[in-house]
Amino acid sequence: MGSNTTEFQEEKKHLHTIQKDITTEMEKYTRKAGACFADIKANLDYEAVADWQQETARKQRMQRIVNTLREQYKNPYYGRLDLINSDTGELEQYYIGNSTLILNDTDQRVINWQSDFGDFYTDEKTEGMIAKTRYQLDLRRGIHIDEGKLKKVETTFQSGSSILGQDIVDPFLLAILKDKRRKSQPTEIIATINRKQNKIMRLPAEQDFVIQGCAVWKNHGAVP
Repeated sequence: MGSNTTEFQEEKKHLHTIQKDITTEMEKYTRKAGACFADIKANLDYEAVADWQQETARKQRMQRIVNTLREQYKNPYYGRLDLINSDTGELEQYYIGNSTLILNDTDQRVINWQSDFGDFYTDEKTEGMIAKTRYQLDLRRGIHIDEGKLKKVETTFQSGSSILGQDIVDPFLLAILKDKRRKSQPTEIIATINRKQNKIMRLPAEQDFVIQGCAVWKNHGAVP
């Protein structure tokens, strides 16, 4: 959908809020990392050495968190689910991303794609059980973010409307793939996993299965 649509502007506003909160979280952990070693005495006796090692590990942990948040700022999520909780009748909104995003220790803003909610999104379910609660799909929306910028928004299901995106080739995923092909460096593929691929990926590791299809292999001597 175009950048002037209601859906695009809604997601642009949400992305801005998420990125603002991520920036605040990064600043918090940067301050914590900078405060390490502050209370250690200058004379390195035995206890001070132990404290120094502990503070070194603590600072490294804070820096890893900042690095992770920096990556999540660029691409925090790729999908949205609005689900009706059958127990309460309330509408619940979930954003699905490559990794979980938790701010202020307890505020979960993005859910990992490997979760049950991620499966609900990728498998294109319209209803299902999650943690003993039945959910009914109200809205499914694909969101393409690249280097922190919102590029494309596509509502693929909305309650009361016909289901979209049921063609063999999903136009939203195709647009993402085309964008990735324009880049020379390797890119992650999680947002482009389709329903059939998702089912295969979630099979038990010890289970045997056969995939029917074709593969194309090219080298420098092959005919394109």
